[in-house]
Amino acid sequence: MASKRATAEQFERYKELQTQAWGGPEKVATLMESSNDYRRAFAGGVYGRYEGELNHITPWVQRLVPDVAERRLFEIGCGTGASTAAFATICKGVTAFDIDARRAQLAQERLQIFGAMGSTATAANFVEILNRLDAEDIVDGVLMFAVMEHMYPAERIEVLKRAWRKLPPGGIIVIGETPNRLCYFDPHTFLQPFANLLPPDLAKLWGENCVNDATRAAIKAAPTDNYMMLRDSLVRMGQDGLSFHEFELAISANVHECIISEEFDPEINDFNKPYRLEHDILSKYLRERTPHVNPVFAMPLLYLVIRKAGEFQPGTLVTVTEEVSRDHLQGVGLLQSGDALTERRKIIETLYRRILRRRPREIEFNYWVDRCNGLSSIPKIIDEFFEVNEKINAQLPPAL
Repeated sequence: MASKRATAEQFERYKELQTQAWGGPEKVATLMESSNDYRRAFAGGVYGRYEGELNHITPWVQRLVPDVAERRLFEIGCGTGASTAAFATICKGVTAFDIDARRAQLAQERLQIFGAMGSTATAANFVEILNRLDAEDIVDGVLMFAVMEHMYPAERIEVLKRAWRKLPPGGIIVIGETPNRLCYFDPHTFLQPFANLLPPDLAKLWGENCVNDATRAAIKAAPTDNYMMLRDSLVRMGQDGLSFHEFELAISANVHECIISEEFDPEINDFNKPYRLEHDILSKYLRERTPHVNPVFAMPLLYLVIRKAGEFQPGTLVTVTEEVSRDHLQGVGLLQSGDALTERRKIIETLYRRILRRRPREIEFNYWVDRCNGLSSIPKIIDEFFEVNEKINAQLPPAL
């Protein structure tokens, strides 16, 4: 059963929780005094995103998908639950997940405070989320808001592929607030022209020019002495946007025919007005060079609804027996089981002893274990080790 819009009292209760999550009233006051960016981020976390979803996104989906009230939705990357709580007001319920335990807990508490009793938010790693998607009894739609830009391309493709496979006839994928990598302006991370096109080392050097205080601090903290770690930091920060390429690879080249939203839908048009120049340039280029591509992929911030062919029947079960393969996703996702970690540590220690003639330090163990995120197998870790071997020798102390 759909929940009701949050009241002022419910907002105040959630505001208290977010204040504690940010470090308490004194810490919040200090951050807000230091920068308007923190003030906007805090207000957005409490009110802004939720109200924006209710005022623009949910009416947009209701118009395009009139039977959304009969659907149960599965959300990947719910954050603190703004989109989860908003969609809970127009559908039967949302089953949401996030890899960040603190954010998932805030999302669950938000749902409880807002009275969204038919919806839940749970912390899980990437592989667990995909397995839960496969195992869920009913998934009538998949939501991904402001999350795909924080994934590696291989992760995006795997998510889209599995979501599409799980959906019943008439099932939907709803994606929003995701920057377009083909756009000349970066509306997400740097908030500057061309910044999303820069390679990691140049993006790091350009970081001082980032106009967002919080993002500039995060870029400054990103490592400078290891290219792969720097790349990983920027990917997780969201510098790398999305484009039509992942959709064609994950679903098919015919995916463009399944998109039921349009380039200038009135409910969401205002989101891209600040970038109209870039929008017009890319739109014209796509028409000339790739006419098969749906015009929605000219939007600087991507908002799209994809609907699977066939008539939607509420309560349709789609059974998926194949679990996520450890061999396939050991590096693509966030697999952290003890056996896998032990296996990686043994391989890493062997590499250090045979090639660098010394034992690895704990910080080095942690780095190489983390590097499995975004890579598809242990052999690729080994290949990468050889590629950066000379840099490691130059940067670290002499052999022990």
